[in-house]
Amino acid sequence: MKSDVAIGLTGSICTGKSAAEKHFGQYFQVIDADRVVHELYDKDQELIDQIFLEFGSSIVQDNKVMRKSLGKLVFEDALKLKKLVHLVHPKVTQYLLKKIDECRANNTICIFSIPLLFENSWEKSLDQTIVITCDEKIQLQRIQKRDHKNESEALLVIQHQMAQDEKVKKADYFIENNHSLDFFHKKIDKVLLEMGLKINS
Repeated sequence: MKSDVAIGLTGSICTGKSAAEKHFGQYFQVIDADRVVHELYDKDQELIDQIFLEFGSSIVQDNKVMRKSLGKLVFEDALKLKKLVHLVHPKVTQYLLKKIDECRANNTICIFSIPLLFENSWEKSLDQTIVITCDEKIQLQRIQKRDHKNESEALLVIQHQMAQDEKVKKADYFIENNHSLDFFHKKIDKVLLEMGLKINS
């Protein structure tokens, strides 16, 4: 039986998921799947060895995974991305499922920030889900500014992801982030209250 303590958070690139994470972190424990992956790259020797065997010495140097080089490699090659996911996904899944069980056992609200939440069907394991959205024009501008890309490069990044409207259809709640950070924080707090989650404002 599901409880209401394992809350999933997701959002496409540059919609404001990281800003939402920080705000949620004032109230609840936040478990960031990206950070879990980074820790695995740094500390899981079995995974480091597997990545070295699969992708070679340009990606693993001095027993360290070159994350930027790896990201660029798999972004440009769907087959290599599939191979990486095959290596990493089971370990991340095991870790997150353990954390979900722990927060339910302790009846403690936890926010699980998962970039590919719906793509990997995590909504089936979580109690409620929230997606952060913004207008595509604003999203394009943010990607160009943050990642120093031109418009067509930014569009390509967006096209590699599940469409925002598809995520909204799948989510229990969505929060738009088109205006100021202060306004965004107020919208987050409003949704948390709608969800029946107690916060200290």
